[in-house]
Amino acid sequence: MNKENEDNNHGLRTALGLFYNTENFTTLDLAVFSYLARYQGNTRGNYETSLKILFKWCAQVNVHPLDNMKRPILELFARYLEDTRINSPSTVAHHISIIRRF
Repeated sequence: MNKENEDNNHGLRTALGLFYNTENFTTLDLAVFSYLARYQGNTRGNYETSLKILFKWCAQVNVHPLDNMKRPILELFARYLEDTRINSPSTVAHHISIIRRF
């Protein structure tokens, strides 16, 4: 969908690349927009990637990223990054630091 169609449909592409009608924004959508709005370029892209990984994992384990994100859940996510995605400890720390600020 091009920019003109987005404007005509009163829609907006979310920070994670999904097209939504602005009337259907969820609390999570708004949280993502407000969090990523302060960043640009590669930083924004890296932060989007971390959030995408988190949201995909949350969907797999049936955890809502805003309602249930407590330390034990973050610990499980860190183990997922390390054990399943085979991320290095520094990469895991990087993702967790981004998510903690979210």
